[in-house]
Amino acid sequence: MPRVVQTKNPFQGKNFPFLFTLPHRYAIGRPRVGFISDVVRKEDDATMNQTPDVPVIILSTASSENAKAIAGVLIRKRLAACVNMTSVLSYYHWNGEFCEDCETLMVIKTMDSQKNGVMDAIRSLHTYELPEMVVIPITGGFPPYLTWLKEEIQKDHSSG
Repeated sequence: MPRVVQTKNPFQGKNFPFLFTLPHRYAIGRPRVGFISDVVRKEDDATMNQTPDVPVIILSTASSENAKAIAGVLIRKRLAACVNMTSVLSYYHWNGEFCEDCETLMVIKTMDSQKNGVMDAIRSLHTYELPEMVVIPITGGFPPYLTWLKEEIQKDHSSG
């Protein structure tokens, strides 16, 4: 059974319970209480940098409504496993004019095999004449997360 350990929180200056027990296969010697970052197994280290088929696509939209519509289609069609959105302030030139706009920035986690489908969906739903679609390969990551990402995209559409 996990134990509760009081650990000093450097950000709050207060004690908080930290509940996490490393299973035997992750521990050296006996099981111990530790941080989640301690959980990367040695066999995971070898696969940490083998992710050429998992990119992220960066996209900005003029509104959160447009971003939500795009994210909904991408997730429902399993073209992406996860989409993050946040408000940003963008500066750029467009048609010879300086622009300063509030936009919604999207980070779309997908697989290389789905990136063309993602970009097709974006083009069909996006309100911009020239939508930003930048594909960035993931060169490493937490293997269990990357496995989840791939499994979510590869699931049957009717199971979601």
